[in-house]
Amino acid sequence: MPNLANYPWAVTLEAVFAAAASPGSGLQSRTPLRKIRRMKNFNRNYHTDYDLTDPELSERWGEVVSDLHARCPVAHSTTGEGYWVVNGYADVARCAKDWRTFSSADGFMVNRPEGMPYFAPAEVDPPLQRGLRAALEPFLRPKTVAALAPTVRAQAHRLIDGFCAAGTVELVSQFANPLPQFVVSSVVAGMNPAEMPYLLEAFSFVGPEAERARNFARGMVRIEAYLKERSTAPARGDIVDALLAFEHPDYHWMDKVGTLCQLTIGGIGTTGYAFSGGVYHLATHPQDRAA
Repeated sequence: MPNLANYPWAVTLEAVFAAAASPGSGLQSRTPLRKIRRMKNFNRNYHTDYDLTDPELSERWGEVVSDLHARCPVAHSTTGEGYWVVNGYADVARCAKDWRTFSSADGFMVNRPEGMPYFAPAEVDPPLQRGLRAALEPFLRPKTVAALAPTVRAQAHRLIDGFCAAGTVELVSQFANPLPQFVVSSVVAGMNPAEMPYLLEAFSFVGPEAERARNFARGMVRIEAYLKERSTAPARGDIVDALLAFEHPDYHWMDKVGTLCQLTIGGIGTTGYAFSGGVYHLATHPQDRAA
């Protein structure tokens, strides 16, 4: 059993554009509160009582977000320490680019547990953010990734061959998850493909919140062990070597562990979710399939 003493915090990242905005930022809703009608079809008024943890938000995501886009440029939540949610594309883009006003150094997760580490490059500001991005970006450029296409396509064919004869497929477990797991483990980061299902489960954001801290810590234990192994092994010239070689006064060993965790989550988690969601949409919207 791994020692989890150094991982006592919960990571509950949410797939939503959320930004903290001060009252003087100019991003508050341009609609006076007295003119905002209560959203009668929902359990709460997401304009003034937004809550990322409300199950209704997931169940009726499209409806809620459409209403916010149409009528509420910036929503507010009083949950925990409180936060603001920027909804318009232009406003989100401005927040993302104006790092001096909307810093990432305090993390992008609302109501962050005390003691939880920050994960670069997503949760740091320049110049560290730019330096780390410059070190990793060459391995993720479109031209670099395009060169992987034959390998990825061959793996996709192998997966399809595995269920084609059956005539049916459980898309997530048989294709949408295994394909990015193969790419991240074998092609990009050189990790053991057999580790990927374990890490996907450990870094899952869909399980009970009370279990996320321990699960996420288990994943970090595995990632740290892999980095230690690679730090003493011959260089492979890949993104892991670039990460290990990167140095900055404010960037330390556990920051490197956190960065590889982010790359892993994005590669095997977010990619799989986007992949399965996109295929599901095409399967249920024949008009888009034909377009």
